[in-house]
Amino acid sequence: MTDDATNASGDLDPEAHAEVEVLETDIEATRGEMTDTVQTIGERLDPANIVQGAKDTVREATVGRVEQMTSNVMDTAADTGGGVIETIRHMCRRAKPGQPH
Repeated sequence: MTDDATNASGDLDPEAHAEVEVLETDIEATRGEMTDTVQTIGERLDPANIVQGAKDTVREATVGRVEQMTSNVMDTAADTGGGVIETIRHMCRRAKPGQPH
């Protein structure tokens, strides 16, 4: 008793053999991709990498806040400095004799 893909001696015919080779190649490629995926997941779930990621996130958030605070202080200082200079000029003008107030 034989089926369409085998001959009387049980060997695959050339077309079926080629199809099996293609399937084996696909299986090997899929196995390699799955191995890479599992390794990537393992690296992401490694406790040391999780801790480092948390540290990086906190550091970035902290640096961002410090930069924003620094910018706000510098803006406030610039605004205040300009107001102080105008006040001094105004007072100097008022202090000069013969100048209109």
